[in-house]
Amino acid sequence: MTGVTDSLRAEEEDFAVDSLASPEARSHTIAHPLRRGHWASVHCEAAMETITMHAFNQVRSFICRFVLGIFTVAVLLGLGSCGSGSNNEAPPPPPPAISVSITSAPAGVNAGLSYRFVATVLHATNTAVTWSVACSSSCTGVDTGAIAADGTYTAPSSAAQPVDLIVMATSVADTSKSDSARFSLMPAIQISMLRAPSQIVLGFVQQFSADVQNDLDTRGVEWSVGGVPGGNAALGTIDSAGVYSAPSGSSEMTVAIAAKSVTDPTKTASANVDLIANTHPNFTGDYTFSFSGPDGLGLTAAAGTIHLDGSGRVSSTLDINSSLNNNVLLSGLSLTGFYSFEHNNLGHATLSYVVGQQTQTMSFRLALLSDQTARVIEFDGQGQGTGLIEKRAGSGLNTSLNGPRVLALNGLNTGGQYNPQVTILGTFSGGSGALSGIYDTVGFDQTPLTGTYTFGNTNTLSINFQGWNSSVPVTFRVHPISPDKAVVISTGMPVLTGVIERQTGGPYSLAAFSGTWGFLLKSTDSSFHLAGVRLVRIQADGSGVNAVGDMFSNNDYNLLDGPPYPVTFNRYYVAENGRGNANVQFVMPEPVVWYWVTPQRGYIMSAEGYGEFYLQKDAPFTLASLQAPLSFVLSGFSDYFFLPRADYRLGVGTPDGNGNFVLTTSDFDAKDVAETLKMDVTRTGTYTIESGGRGIISLDNGQLVLRFYALSDTTLLLMRPGYDVIGAGTAEQPAQ
Repeated sequence: MTGVTDSLRAEEEDFAVDSLASPEARSHTIAHPLRRGHWASVHCEAAMETITMHAFNQVRSFICRFVLGIFTVAVLLGLGSCGSGSNNEAPPPPPPAISVSITSAPAGVNAGLSYRFVATVLHATNTAVTWSVACSSSCTGVDTGAIAADGTYTAPSSAAQPVDLIVMATSVADTSKSDSARFSLMPAIQISMLRAPSQIVLGFVQQFSADVQNDLDTRGVEWSVGGVPGGNAALGTIDSAGVYSAPSGSSEMTVAIAAKSVTDPTKTASANVDLIANTHPNFTGDYTFSFSGPDGLGLTAAAGTIHLDGSGRVSSTLDINSSLNNNVLLSGLSLTGFYSFEHNNLGHATLSYVVGQQTQTMSFRLALLSDQTARVIEFDGQGQGTGLIEKRAGSGLNTSLNGPRVLALNGLNTGGQYNPQVTILGTFSGGSGALSGIYDTVGFDQTPLTGTYTFGNTNTLSINFQGWNSSVPVTFRVHPISPDKAVVISTGMPVLTGVIERQTGGPYSLAAFSGTWGFLLKSTDSSFHLAGVRLVRIQADGSGVNAVGDMFSNNDYNLLDGPPYPVTFNRYYVAENGRGNANVQFVMPEPVVWYWVTPQRGYIMSAEGYGEFYLQKDAPFTLASLQAPLSFVLSGFSDYFFLPRADYRLGVGTPDGNGNFVLTTSDFDAKDVAETLKMDVTRTGTYTIESGGRGIISLDNGQLVLRFYALSDTTLLLMRPGYDVIGAGTAEQPAQ
């Protein structure tokens, strides 16, 4: 069998070779007679068998190649589909890994509050997590609070300071999978009312504000009146911005205005406010506002128009010249705000304005002298200063400056580190847009004054003070009060503020300086701790010689507070234009110059200060001479801890006619470094007064002492003597 097989294989190979040979070779083989005959005779049967086997092999080879091709295609398709369902596919991949994510987390949680954290678990049938909370870094003795199984975190009841915490959610199905979030444990929310007024006039509107501390979401407050959210018609209404509208009518009542934290409704602040009838219904309309105060090493002066609408809203247009602005005038600055009054002739106002993208707010306390005049101090802690609000009358100073007129200016020559006080007094007359007259400053005696003026949308004066300021004209903005008076402020260097007043009573003579006169001289410079005050009384007979008096003095730590120091005008002079002068014997000889505005008052200056002087009346005085409420204003400076600070007081003083005194003021108390602003501080004590008008007020067991000189039963000149706080001011009985 093996031999047969080998023979067949050999024959197949020969056949294959023959079949692969060229046609010529095949024809040669067939044509050779011996070979053809041999093949035919010897191998006939074998040939038939071989042919049969060859055909079989060809069929078998074809089938094998066909099957092999199909297998190859199948393998390729199987590789491309990566195990798609047949016994030849790859095994399925493992399921996706479990993941945990915290999907709800705050920036912080306040003490006493709670927050529910939320976590999501993916690719697990069991989606539960366990929660934990801890400090984000090592901390000792800190109560981090607790977190419940449902993710509700409860902060501790108190937290002294912010603490960074981490909350973690861990999968129950796979404890190796977790997520964490950082947040802050914050102290409890604190809320307080910001300087809420104690009284509001019925029918007025008033802005209320609340200060909310530790509210990370800054969600603000909700307002209520008498426990009613938003209030109602009977109690008054308050909007979401805190603007309260008092009910109209005449029934006075007390309401509670409250602010409640939106984030923590348990935190509230409230103020009881008395709704009062309007005791100043005529304090409304257009007023001229003037103001000045320190701003570092320099001075800020402001003037403009204020409109009071009679229902609590105020609008203003001001010119502001400040050394902080490089003496570039801020002209026509628009401000809006609110105002109100109280039963004791006090009031308050807030004015807001926008500079760039920032809103600035100024707050003022008012002491009314009449429906035409009020004194003001700025009391918001952002600025300091005093000023006046005066009712505008008639057409104002808008057509002429015909004289005679008195010009009185005061300020600081802000040109360097040491900025001395500047005072300019003089008289002039004007016509056809031109000014002429004389003026006095320290070191310059009766110097010619020239200048120009224009009226229109902006009333301006350009005045050349010859021999002073390098003979460079100084430009002023003019804000009329009446045809007889206007406020002026300089538009650049130096920063000056003052008045122009029509002079009456001339021509003047020596006889004008007859009677008893009182005046305050106040001095300061940019360091402010060199402030000085002199409270002076002079008696003269109009003869030009031997006017005598006395004074109390604070000047550069030199306190002359008792007994009063003698003062002598050995000779004095008076000119027809109302200019008086003398070489006065104070502590040392010192030139003094003054100008009358009326026969009863005027402006006075010396090398040591500037002020106003008045003719005294109503003498002799007794305790009973003083028994009506007086509107107080005190301004000065302190060098407490060698940090010069403004020191202001404004309020109401009440002598009872028997020697008892009550003073309630809002204060910039320069000595109290921790709290420079105090609202409505009440002090009690006593007062004494001599027949000539000199007196003393001692309050709080001598903690606050004021010297005064009575100009009349209704007006006092005030001085606060001291080594570290020096101040001066006035007290006037408001007009009934």
